[in-house]
Amino acid sequence: MTTTFTLNEAPLDYGSFIGADGMQHPASVLDLWSDQDLETIGVARVVTLPTLAQIKASLKASVDRRAEIERGRYITPGAGQAMTYQAKAAEAQHYTETDGAGDYPLLTAEVGVTGATIADVAAVVLGMHGQWQLIGAQIERARLSAKAVIDAAEDEAAARAVVPDWPAP
Repeated sequence: MTTTFTLNEAPLDYGSFIGADGMQHPASVLDLWSDQDLETIGVARVVTLPTLAQIKASLKASVDRRAEIERGRYITPGAGQAMTYQAKAAEAQHYTETDGAGDYPLLTAEVGVTGATIADVAAVVLGMHGQWQLIGAQIERARLSAKAVIDAAEDEAAARAVVPDWPAP
């Protein structure tokens, strides 16, 4: 819902204005005035309801935010952390494909912490990556399915009734 104000049917910008009463008024406080007070100075409150398309866009953005919260139940949030997870998975995959030939700085950093050897670390990283792919796919399916149902909704009530089917932890 958007509220705007008009004086003699012309939109008012925030700042100040001269009302029909000849007085200068601060536009920044109009939200606080009653409709009767506004009428006294010649100002009309115009309330614009959001369109169904705007409501759907807002609900879909909410689904995206909720999906990120769901992902956070399984992984450490942050773009840098996500990049680190991807790089570790790539190193672990390369390690297993090349029988350990090459340089693996991220896996090496975890030796003695995650596993006793690089091979142990690679196995743990690949196991966790495989688990994430399963849960991540379920979250993505729930996110995209909910947004598709919102898009297909014929009215606001149907769009608001959509509840994503998030996977159980």
